[in-house]
Amino acid sequence: MNLRRFFRLPYVLILLAILGPVFLLPKVMRQTQLGPPPPVVALPAAAPYASYIAGTGTVESSTRNLNIVAPVSGIVAEMRVEAGQRVRKGELLFRIDSREAQAELLRRQAAVEVGRANVAAAEASSAEALDQFQRVRDIVDPRVVSQEERRHRELVAEAANKRLESARSELRAAEENARAQAITVSRLDVPSPIDGEVLQVNVRTGELASTLANVRVPVVLGNTDTLHVRVEIDENIAWRFVPGSKARGFLRGNKALASDLSFVRVEPLLVGKTSLTGSSIERVDTRVLQVIYAFDQSRLRAYPGMLLDVFIETPAEATDAAPVQPAAAAPTTSAPGGAERKVP
Repeated sequence: MNLRRFFRLPYVLILLAILGPVFLLPKVMRQTQLGPPPPVVALPAAAPYASYIAGTGTVESSTRNLNIVAPVSGIVAEMRVEAGQRVRKGELLFRIDSREAQAELLRRQAAVEVGRANVAAAEASSAEALDQFQRVRDIVDPRVVSQEERRHRELVAEAANKRLESARSELRAAEENARAQAITVSRLDVPSPIDGEVLQVNVRTGELASTLANVRVPVVLGNTDTLHVRVEIDENIAWRFVPGSKARGFLRGNKALASDLSFVRVEPLLVGKTSLTGSSIERVDTRVLQVIYAFDQSRLRAYPGMLLDVFIETPAEATDAAPVQPAAAAPTTSAPGGAERKVP
């Protein structure tokens, strides 16, 4: 009896293997069935021209966004501005801790005082030596002053004069060192190079402002009285762009916000395409032509850094190839005997 059950077991397993998927398949299909697609948040903008090229535009200040860096790495002792603040040219933006530089300046100024004292002492010594020489210079009687004594006093006067010149040179060097250090101290106060608006402040008082590459700059500044759009056109279609062409920009995410763009300039050197992901390992091989446009801010309220979908009008492309003109036949002249020959 046990043997019969043993031999029937494979048949039972085969039957379960066949019937199992039949019952489980509908459940799996219901679970894997895709739901309705999500609704479209915003429809893409449509090109307003019959023939056009498209590119991504980034809003920026008319002076470009200026990255104001610290002249040297150091602790920010004072941050004078905030994001959104208007500044005038020459107005202080931030100050780097200058205590160490000030101490060096005091040391060099003390060296200047020492140099001035050395010059005064050398002047007195030179005057005394010259006086001693002048007393015997015009005496020719060897019984009063020997020739050797006169020559000795002359050499002493010349040596004293050379020491005076050396002291004066050392004083000038000390003054230049102090002046250079004063310039270094003044550079720790970073002023605004233009009239503009503070777009971003990345460092606060007490934080380190570094001059290393790939480190966020302390202040980003720009003139926002006039905003520009930097349009990047792929190199594969850049040849279709005609300087001065009409363009229209649509604010990304809302095609109802749009404005006509006026041509400003083109930067003819193609550069690598800007990575919008911010990944440090992304490799971008595409090069782009950058074209600068301006727009009326009363018609389109935009901020630096916003993206626009830009369409630029281009001349209609020729679809028919120009017919190939047959080569003109070479002129001929009659040769003697009635034969014709080609004129070379």
